Amino acid sequence: MSGGTSDGRARLKRASAVAWGLFGLTATALAVWSCRPAEFPTPSAPGIIWSRSLEGPSFGPYALGQDTSEGALWSDGDSLRWLRATDGHPLQSWPWPVGFRDLSWGQENVVAQPDAVVLLGAQSLALIQPGQPLHLIPYPSGGASFRSGHRDPEGGILLSWRRDSASLGPEANQILRWFQGQWTVLATAPGRKGLFDAPRSWKRGWLAVLRRGTHCELWWSDRGQLHHQRLVGGDGTGHPPAVAGGVAYVASQDSAVAFDLSKGQRLWARRLPGGFDFGVHGLNPSTQTWDLLSSRGWWVRLNPSTGTAGDQGQLEPLWLDRWQGSPWTFTKNNTLYLWNIDKPMPSVLPTEASGLNSVFLRTSVLLNLGNAATAIQP
Repeated sequence: MSGGTSDGRARLKRASAVAWGLFGLTATALAVWSCRPAEFPTPSAPGIIWSRSLEGPSFGPYALGQDTSEGALWSDGDSLRWLRATDGHPLQSWPWPVGFRDLSWGQENVVAQPDAVVLLGAQSLALIQPGQPLHLIPYPSGGASFRSGHRDPEGGILLSWRRDSASLGPEANQILRWFQGQWTVLATAPGRKGLFDAPRSWKRGWLAVLRRGTHCELWWSDRGQLHHQRLVGGDGTGHPPAVAGGVAYVASQDSAVAFDLSKGQRLWARRLPGGFDFGVHGLNPSTQTWDLLSSRGWWVRLNPSTGTAGDQGQLEPLWLDRWQGSPWTFTKNNTLYLWNIDKPMPSVLPTEASGLNSVFLRTSVLLNLGNAATAIQP
């Protein structure tokens, strides 16, 4: 059911702009924003630090390692290869698990952390850790994975799951957790429709957005107690909530919501422009803002405390399903975008990048440039 992650991404199309805020911004302000000429920044030319030829398929890079072993994971023929960020030196390699190499790999199908990378396959997941052999973990029987998940601070792996076996109960969407060799059901939402977006952890438990088709719900645990609350707005975007302390920031198809997980209450909500498809979002530590990027290229910064809109702009249209690290980077054709303090800044690459994925480590950006793993100075 790898296609399940896109089932809930129906895009709202509206003929006229709607008001930005449920409580604040006016329709006039939105009209000015959406009608003003797009001002694309002038791209600069980056310098190549190192380049290492790879054999397809294109995959990665995904950040792995820290300190002197900081680097990223790429695909190189029949192997997954971990290369050091500073010079491209090979640190370790693992064989592609059977059936994994030819899958479609998006950013939502990989969990990348300094001490581990998790590949969410169709029938099992692969846990890759520095200095250890690849660990293949089969999924439970009686269901299918949506290939979206999270690795929590204890090393447990959370997974969005669809139960479809009558022997285990009626059809349902579930959140599963693998830990120390066992799978445990954390939450069950009976029904045939919908799906859980990728779960993630917070300081007192976990949280996930359940997409119902017509609306979405926030499900979370607080010290072992399970809670859920219907959110303002339409269906979800597929992107997991951003979290700061005990507050979750959720973007649906038409609303942005801040929710206090500790108190179980909504702090504020703001309506988003119709049809703008705000997909990826995150809390920007450089600007202390909540940044949202539309597949149509529009981006906006919200004040996390109030939801008030700040800086806004536009890039070339593109679809992302995740951001890696901070500052965020991504590519389209021969352009690299670095999401810095001021605004997303483009750099012209010497050749087209393979895929949208890239990662910023220290002072360089790692990416697939043609058929080569490459580090550039943006």
